[in-house]
Amino acid sequence: MARTIFITGANRGLGLEFTRQFLQAGDMVFASCRYPDKAIALQALHHEYTDRLKVLALDMLDEQSLQEWPKTFSTPIDILLLNAGVSGERGVTIGNVDLTNMRTIFNTNSFAPVCLADALLANVRNSNEKLIVAITSKMGSIEDNHSGRAHAYRGSKAALNAMMFALSIDVKPFEVKVLLLHPGWVRTDMGGESGLIDAQTSVAGM
Repeated sequence: MARTIFITGANRGLGLEFTRQFLQAGDMVFASCRYPDKAIALQALHHEYTDRLKVLALDMLDEQSLQEWPKTFSTPIDILLLNAGVSGERGVTIGNVDLTNMRTIFNTNSFAPVCLADALLANVRNSNEKLIVAITSKMGSIEDNHSGRAHAYRGSKAALNAMMFALSIDVKPFEVKVLLLHPGWVRTDMGGESGLIDAQTSVAGM
């Protein structure tokens, strides 16, 4: 049976590859990003899968959009895939910690995914699979941090993990499941060219 998938940050990298692989599996996909008109690769997929791919404009940093837009979306969501994320300024360490950079990273990587999961919870509850998936990172691990740097990115993923774990407890009575996935070090715009695997391999594994 075809599932309905909602993906954030679907215009490039992992989000685009998730979109492609779910479509190839025969699923219905709602793919969101900030600027659909500029998402050339995503629009190309839309032309190929016109009947099963809907491209939506959603800015994860727009607080009003996060609160109001979900009220207009009534479709049940089998898998809510919270993929959108940013790495922020590179190499942040003592001496160049910047509050604006930290706010942007935490808003995008931590606060927005949790707010969207809450706003679309009714849609997930009304589906068959009832699954919320958040793309996190091993860099959110406190125990595994042996190299420092990337303070805000590490912190944002640690916060995402903590909040999603709490969310998983809160939604248990509704039979909704929450899954956190580490994609590996992937060769994307965020991961850089030194990544160990490509997006296709990462997404297939997840």
